[in-house]
Amino acid sequence: METFFQTLATGIMMGSLYSLVGMGVVVIYKSTEVFNFAQGGLVMLGAYFAWSFMEEVGMPVWLALISTAAAGVLIGIIIERFGMRKLVGQPIISLIIITLALQAFINGVVTLFWGDRASNAFPQSFIPPIPVELFGINLSLQQIVTFAVSMTMMIIFILFFKYIKWGLDLRAVAEDHQAAMCMGISTRMVFILAWVLSCVLAFTGGVLIGTIHGVNTTMYEIGEKSFPVVLLGGLESIPGVLMAGVIIGVLEFMCGQYLDPIVGASTTDIVPYIILLLVLIIKPHGLFGLKRIERV
Repeated sequence: METFFQTLATGIMMGSLYSLVGMGVVVIYKSTEVFNFAQGGLVMLGAYFAWSFMEEVGMPVWLALISTAAAGVLIGIIIERFGMRKLVGQPIISLIIITLALQAFINGVVTLFWGDRASNAFPQSFIPPIPVELFGINLSLQQIVTFAVSMTMMIIFILFFKYIKWGLDLRAVAEDHQAAMCMGISTRMVFILAWVLSCVLAFTGGVLIGTIHGVNTTMYEIGEKSFPVVLLGGLESIPGVLMAGVIIGVLEFMCGQYLDPIVGASTTDIVPYIILLLVLIIKPHGLFGLKRIERV
């Protein structure tokens, strides 16, 4: 039973990270109806920025984190201004292909500047790997901080979309672009804001993932696990993504603990994608997504 609760807690901690990264995908989709396949690459890029600011530039931790957030804002603006805005009015598949191309471009940039397969660690002064025991469950301080930051940001964004004007503008544009423009909402500013928020969330997730798993060129694979989370929770539901991230995180680690010894192979990497296939077949709009009906 102790092993069960230990695995459960670890799955919840990791699932919160999937939810945080997946929230960036939801923000983009809610405002532009584009599924951002580059989110995993942005996660990796954010981790490398933070590591470089701390280790290569020698910034204090607080300044490195502020600089990383600023870099996320700048990259979000650049992506929207020079990539997505040029294709406004074009078929949605064109916008999706741009995000796939962006993922490949980020992979190339990271390999060019930081090398391939090189694993780097944040300085221990950032979040020291101190063991912590809670109710008989052994966790690290890194896991606890990661969970706390993820949950805090999720709550902030839920309140942002419910009470803050910019959040309400994002929701309005998601419902109907034309109606939002008639109400005086600048769709251009909304699109910029959506990409900025998505990049900042991805960068934050990258920093948190990097503290646990290290910073390397395979981090985008962890970021891509947010896709099953988004589809399971619902493409337009932030609370749904929170629930789905925890579900997938727990299932992933439970399978690794109890199923791997039976099948003799690692199942943790394929479980999220099996869930993805089942969701697409059984409930395409997700557990908490909106099922839209178009009348002709």
